[in-house]
Amino acid sequence: MPRHFLIMGPPQAGKGTQAQLLAERFSLLHLATGNLLREISQEHSERGRKVSDFLARGEYVPDDLVTNLVIERMNAHDVLLDGYPRTVAQAETLEDLGIRVDRVLVLNVPEADLLQRAAERLTCPQCGAIFSLTIDPPKVPWICDVCGNGLAQRLDDAPATVQHRLKVYVKRSEPVVQWYLSRGLVEFVDGRGSIADVQSQLVAAVAVFYVAARPQESPDSVALGVGKDRGN
Repeated sequence: MPRHFLIMGPPQAGKGTQAQLLAERFSLLHLATGNLLREISQEHSERGRKVSDFLARGEYVPDDLVTNLVIERMNAHDVLLDGYPRTVAQAETLEDLGIRVDRVLVLNVPEADLLQRAAERLTCPQCGAIFSLTIDPPKVPWICDVCGNGLAQRLDDAPATVQHRLKVYVKRSEPVVQWYLSRGLVEFVDGRGSIADVQSQLVAAVAVFYVAARPQESPDSVALGVGKDRGN
């Protein structure tokens, strides 16, 4: 039976990088709905036009359309879901269809850390490579290591914009996290460490489904992906 995992995390938590590494480690089909919808919007079809219209207006694509697109891609693969389910209704639909999410991985990073990451992030407008002024700086200041183009800071990394996005994330994610938490499926991951440190936690959480079952400790405390640093 295929395994299904869901990764969640606030803006700046490094979810995209971690999801890609985790998918490669376990040969999972990485279903990032943002990428999927952008791909479908380029189709010369009725559904392509519908998705394109919603994205152009900055609106969420309806649950039924997103669900159909995700189910279509899942087939019989072991899957890492990223960005879906986004609502309790979507989570319930998956369950009604007999698709069980085996583990929900929630990256937990304090808000202050997320704001600092945004302030230090540099992006290459040419190739999309991402750097950090302190954690992963380019070899030549403000020059992309990959293509040699000049680096820039994104407008949506401004503190006020990031804070707004974090509030939206908490508002929309809390019901989904609580829904899965009530089913005992949530694993909270400390996302404050290095890429390798965070990845090791995610690997440990997923690896138990590919080896002989063994007892696991329950988390001492729970929190959404955004919160105050509790010193643990």
